[in-house]
Amino acid sequence: MGECKLVKSGESYVTSLTVRIPRSLQGSFYFLVQTDRNSDGGQEVNEENENNNISTRPLTVSVPPVPDLRASNVQAPIEAFGGQSMLVGGP
Repeated sequence: MGECKLVKSGESYVTSLTVRIPRSLQGSFYFLVQTDRNSDGGQEVNEENENNNISTRPLTVSVPPVPDLRASNVQAPIEAFGGQSMLVGGP
């Protein structure tokens, strides 16, 4: 996430990240948060319990409903002549 803080024994910190989910994505997913990893995938900190460094949160993503656009009540003259302007519109 680009933010790394030194956390001493018994301390904690809170951070957040805004993500944009592609509009066409749908289904069941998980957010996975992992601590104590360096860029090579190895452990960064030697600690008492290495089994509590991953947490997950389930997420269901639904496709948002699309708008239902309809044309209705169009007003126009019943008759027109070529080359003539006319007004077409709604109420």
